[in-house]
Amino acid sequence: MELSLMAFCTQCGVALTEGDIHTCAQAKDNSGFNTSGSAVDPGILLHLLKKPDAGLSLVPDKEYVYGLIGMGGSLLGFFLWGLALKRNMINSIVGKVSSVTGDMDFFGGLVKEGMKGAGSKAPIATNMLILGLISLVVLFGSLWLAGRWKGTDKLGWKETVTYLGSMQLASGVVFIVAAIAAFVSVSFSLLLVAICLLITLILTCLMALDVYGVGREHRLAFVIASMTVYAVIVLTASGVLLRDAVASILF
Repeated sequence: MELSLMAFCTQCGVALTEGDIHTCAQAKDNSGFNTSGSAVDPGILLHLLKKPDAGLSLVPDKEYVYGLIGMGGSLLGFFLWGLALKRNMINSIVGKVSSVTGDMDFFGGLVKEGMKGAGSKAPIATNMLILGLISLVVLFGSLWLAGRWKGTDKLGWKETVTYLGSMQLASGVVFIVAAIAAFVSVSFSLLLVAICLLITLILTCLMALDVYGVGREHRLAFVIASMTVYAVIVLTASGVLLRDAVASILF
């Protein structure tokens, strides 16, 4: 009498049938990412810095925290860059005032102190933080709406935050580098931030095409619709916040 042994998956314990393909969710959880949800793995953060699109391998239900960390890191870096820009702007204005009022010690001192006081109250860094938050929310929102319109995969907020938010972590590091560079060269710092913003916008949009399953015939409409909404709202918000910062200095 011939005996046959039943095969079982070594990961999840499910019985295996000969000829059938078994997709094991437990094996996916053990693929190198920490999916316990109880702690943040620094190794994953480092991997996301090296390869931002690695966020597509995350499990949204358990690892959406990395998307939140990516968004938070981007906002923190942008805020620090705003602080550095504000400090450099104040020093530049005070320096120019000093060159003009160099022979008027008392009057020049009053003007310089007044400029320092007005500059320190200017909500430049705060407005940068607000603008960064608006930018992320509008970007993800416009891509999500366009994905619901033209995509085949109707994803929820966890998937959007996990996949698109995790790739923003690298941008936060670049913003911090730009903040440090602002003390040496404002022009270089501005150029670095501009390049980073452009690349991040392009990569996020390209990743969204895959995340939402947008077909080739719908990609142009997807990009035009999402980027138009994003540009209109963010540019409008930028103008309002910039006028607010300037007005706080002048009045």
